[in-house]
Amino acid sequence: MKKLLLLISIFSAFLAVNNGSIAQSILNPNGGFEEAEVGASTVDPWFFGKASGQAEFTVIDSVAHSGSKSLLLNVIEKATGNFWDIQAVYEHIPTVPGTYYRATFWARSTSGYTLRAAIGTYDYVDLASATVTLTNKWSRVSMVCYNEDKEELRIPINQFEQGMYFFDDVSFIESPIGGSVVLSSGDTIVIQALTNLEQIPDNFDVNSFTVTVNGTINPVKKVALNTSKTNYFYLIMTNKIAAGDQVIIDHTGGKIFYYNTTLAPDDNIIAFTDTAYNESKYIVGINQVNSSYEKLAFTPNPVKDHIRLLQNTSYSIIEVYTIQGKLVKQIQQPVGNIVNVDDLTSGMYIIKATSKEGKQYSAKLLKY
Repeated sequence: MKKLLLLISIFSAFLAVNNGSIAQSILNPNGGFEEAEVGASTVDPWFFGKASGQAEFTVIDSVAHSGSKSLLLNVIEKATGNFWDIQAVYEHIPTVPGTYYRATFWARSTSGYTLRAAIGTYDYVDLASATVTLTNKWSRVSMVCYNEDKEELRIPINQFEQGMYFFDDVSFIESPIGGSVVLSSGDTIVIQALTNLEQIPDNFDVNSFTVTVNGTINPVKKVALNTSKTNYFYLIMTNKIAAGDQVIIDHTGGKIFYYNTTLAPDDNIIAFTDTAYNESKYIVGINQVNSSYEKLAFTPNPVKDHIRLLQNTSYSIIEVYTIQGKLVKQIQQPVGNIVNVDDLTSGMYIIKATSKEGKQYSAKLLKY
């Protein structure tokens, strides 16, 4: 059971939170540019790209979000080729496959300029991205991704307009949990699941959520699915939650996001930002490891072609489910302890096994 403490306040931005600061893990070196020399135009491990257009990158000490230094990007002429021709990239961030990460940095501009940021791979695939409009005050830009199989990632920032940009305090953390805020008072908590939900499954247990408001439990009345955005669903509360209320959400299981969205069915919502995610075993029905099952031990994980079961037992059936709960592989009366998964596509799965004595086992399996 994990617990989120959510302090409710009015919120009006998408992924950028203005005029504030939170505890964060600044990347080392030079996530905050403190190790760089003032006036430097190259900073390890950053890559500063200027393939078209005209731009200057300079470490300065006259403006900073925290500490004494930041990066000034002066775009004299915007990129004339690809939008990434002018870019700042924090390179070679060590990561662990099968892990969720949050990248955060602070930025401002001399006017209402936009930029695009991403968490990317070295196959040049974006795992998460955000396009934000900055002001002349510091704004926090935040992205969350699931890293399936990469051992290092990068944070590219690009798609700049002509003008001046300032950057500071780049952080990258695993499984972050942070404070959340509310668009308005209402009776609905908007949640973004990690995968699409074609329908709310029959075994979705609203009692897996315990919502406490100002010290009093506010029961979840029902669950509703956003039919146009099927990775969004809603917890309909028994009583309204007001802006300024202190909300604690207890939940168990796999990952979900509390999401700030304008796509809810009406304006009378509680829309939590994506700065927090919690544990939930009911987001996609039977996709999660059932707590009544024993842990299925096997190796390797992640797996490329086959796994070896480690329990000293004989099984009557082995089943593999997608994270959406779809049965994709079933082996009746398996022989030996080797299970071939080479025919599965890359992704996360749930493997379940039943022994000949009726004992049940389950575990998550990551196929690459």
